Amino acid sequence: MARDDNKPGDGGKPMNLPGVEQKSASKALSTALRNTYDSVLNEPVPQRLTDLVARIRAEEERRRKRDN
Repeated sequence: MARDDNKPGDGGKPMNLPGVEQKSASKALSTALRNTYDSVLNEPVPQRLTDLVARIRAEEERRRKRDN
């Protein structure tokens, strides 16, 4: 019995794309994901997040001093 690789819900198995080799599709996807990831890493951290981390660290330090 033949298996339908294009059937949804196949457990994450690669689909057969007509006219596209799997290696080239995989390489293109890998490159696109890496470029997106790199661009996110180069974005500045929002000030609100920086402030939140500073408040959490200050509270942790305050509790550490109190408990010692």
